[in-house]
Amino acid sequence: MELQGISRGAHSVVADQRLENRVSEGAPQQNVSSSRQSIWSNPSLIAEYMQLLFNFIMGAIALSLVVKFILMVRNDVNLKLEHDIMDARDKIATCESNYLINQCEPHMRVPALETRCNEWSKCMKQKILPSSDYQWAHAWAHTLAGVINAFFETFSIRSFLFILISVTGIIFVTNTSFGSYRVYLNNKDTKPVRIA
Repeated sequence: MELQGISRGAHSVVADQRLENRVSEGAPQQNVSSSRQSIWSNPSLIAEYMQLLFNFIMGAIALSLVVKFILMVRNDVNLKLEHDIMDARDKIATCESNYLINQCEPHMRVPALETRCNEWSKCMKQKILPSSDYQWAHAWAHTLAGVINAFFETFSIRSFLFILISVTGIIFVTNTSFGSYRVYLNNKDTKPVRIA
C-alpha cells in the first residue's frame, strides 16, 4: 500500500510539473503578443523611434553634404591637374615653335641666340608625366584652400554663426523635446496612488 501511495504521489507530481510546463510555455507567447501590441500603443517607445529617425535623417544629410564636398574638391583637383598638363603641352609646343622659327638647329644657329636656343631645346625635350602623388597632394591643398577661402569670403562671420547656431538649435530642441516627452509619459504612468 505504501508503494502505491508513493507511486501515485510521484505520478501526481509529474502530472503537476507537466501542467506547470504547459502553463509556462503558453505564457511567453502571450507576453510576445502583448509586447507587440504595446509597441504601437506605447507613446514613449514611438517617441524614441521618432527621435532615432530624426537623428538618422540629420546624420544622413550631414554625411551627404560631406561626401558632396569631397567629390566637388576631387573634381576640381582633377580639372586642375588636367589644366596643368595642358599648360605643360602648350609650353612645349611654344618652345618647339620658337626653336623652329628662330632656326636653332646647331648648323644654322645664330651665335646671339645660343642661350635662348638651348633653353628652347631643353623645354622641347621635357616629358609630360602623369600626375605624381606630390602634384596630387599639392593640387588638393591648393583647391581646398581656395574653396574654404571662397566660402568665408562669400559668407560673413555673422551669417556662418547664424547658420551654425540655427542647425545646432534645431537638433538640440528636437532631441530635448523628444526626451522630455518620454519623461512626461513615464511620470504620467507612474503617478502615486493616493489611498483615502
